[in-house]
Order: sequence, then C-alpha cells, then structure tokens
Amino acid sequence: MSTKHSDTWQSPTESQSLSNHRWLLVLAILILVLTARHSSKAQTAQTAQAERVTVTGEAIPTPTPHDNWREMRQHIMPEVSGTQITVTKKATVIKLDQQPPVENNDLQDLFLKAPDFQITDQHTPGQFNFNYRGLGNPQESEFTLVLRDGLPLMSDWIGFPTLYYLPLPQSISEIQFIRGGSSLLYGPEPAPAVNFVTKYPAPGSPWNFYTEQIGGAYGYYFTFNVIQEAMGPLEFRFDGGYVRSDGQRDNSQYNLWQTDLYVGYRPDEHHCWHSISTRAGFPAVIREGSPISNG
Repeated sequence: MSTKHSDTWQSPTESQSLSNHRWLLVLAILILVLTARHSSKAQTAQTAQAERVTVTGEAIPTPTPHDNWREMRQHIMPEVSGTQITVTKKATVIKLDQQPPVENNDLQDLFLKAPDFQITDQHTPGQFNFNYRGLGNPQESEFTLVLRDGLPLMSDWIGFPTLYYLPLPQSISEIQFIRGGSSLLYGPEPAPAVNFVTKYPAPGSPWNFYTEQIGGAYGYYFTFNVIQEAMGPLEFRFDGGYVRSDGQRDNSQYNLWQTDLYVGYRPDEHHCWHSISTRAGFPAVIREGSPISNG
C-alpha cells in the first residue's frame, strides 16, 4: 500500500501580491460607498432647495374694510384695569363724547350702544325702569345694579333696590355696562351692573368755561354750566345743571338740579389724589287744582 502526498508551495512574491489586491479591493469599495453617500446628500440638498418657498408681503394700511378691531376696543372695557377684572364676559363702554348730547330724559339714545339693555320709557325723570334681556321686573330697576363711580345709586341696595335718580349725561364721561359674573365686582346684585363714570378735566387743559341752554315744548328748559382747569398739579372742575318741564299731562311736571365739585392734586403723571362732591335734588311739584292738591 502506498500513500501519495501532494504539497502546495507559493512563493513570497505571489503572497504579497494577493495581499495588495485585497487592500485595493477594500479601498475601491470604500470609495464607492463614500461617493454614493455624497451623491445622496447632494441630491437631498438639491431637493430641499427646490422645495423651499419664500413668501414676501407688504403691510396693509389700517383700518381696512375688514379690520375694525381698534374701533371695537373703544367700546369694550379692558379685561384687566388696575384692580378691576372683567375677563369673564364682554363689558361695553359707552363714551358720551362720541355721540350727540342727550337731552330731555331720552334714555333710549343714552344706552343706544348697549345691546340687550332694555328700557321701559316713563315721562317722569325720577323713575327709571331697566332690565337685562327681559329678565326680572323692570319697574324701578329692581334687577339692575346702577352705580356712579362704583357707588350704588339705589335707594335700598340690599333689601329692595329701586332707582329714582340718574346723573345728568353732561356730567358723565362714559357708562360701563358690565355683564355676567363680572358684575359681582360691585356686590351681590344680579347682572348686569351699570356704572356711570364722572367726567374730570383732562390733564394739562387750561382754564375754560362751557354752557348749554336748551328750551322746548311744555315749558321745558335745561341749563348746564361747567368751569374747569388742570394746568398745574392742582386741578378742579365745577358743574351745575337744572332742568324743568310742565309735562304732557297733569301732575307730570318736574324740577331737577345737580351740582358736582371735583378737586384733585397730581404730583406726577402716575399719581392723583382727588375728592368729588355731588348734590342733586328732585323736588315734587303739584299743580294747583289737581285732586292731590285738593286733598
């Protein structure tokens, strides 16, 4: 039995050549991978650049036909103003200097810009019948809280609130109509709250005088006079009004007078200490020969 052995022999030169071929193959593969990645990134960048959209525009001068937010904000109370917070519901502001003067107890014109506020007209200016969205009895405004500078004008605020007096519109700068839960800012009465804000002299205004004299049918006469100044740290305003009428029916005549005195001290533009005093009267007038005067 014989055994054949076969031996394979490689020279050192051939082994080194094979090793070099392997490194060249690895290097070629690496170059192909890097080239492919670079091509992919370049293509992605070109695609992103091709899909990029640049939008340019110019500012449109305001107001535009569909941009009236500035005008709307003039008739809405700010949600936060000092210690007042009315963020829960919309609160309307009626600025009386932006509408014609209101004369002869014309409350419909006075509250023209207060939607949902209903007024039951009455000839006698000493009784006012207000309600909100038809809720509650409007007689003598039992279900409406009426204030002046945050102080109630109702005769019996907690028990049986009735309204027999309103300030003359000429002495008021604006009327705040506060709806919903924000009206609790002024107490436990149900919504809404109507707050009359007294008119003060504008800071820096010189001494000036203003008067209104109006006459009409049924013996109607109205006078309102103002003198004011606010040039220095001391400022003041004094106004007085008187209105009378015989009325359209027997025993519907009335006389109403009102005076306001405002004195303020303004040490700087951020602080002001002031005091205001208001007096008003509504004396009853009964014609001679009427059933009431005859007992």
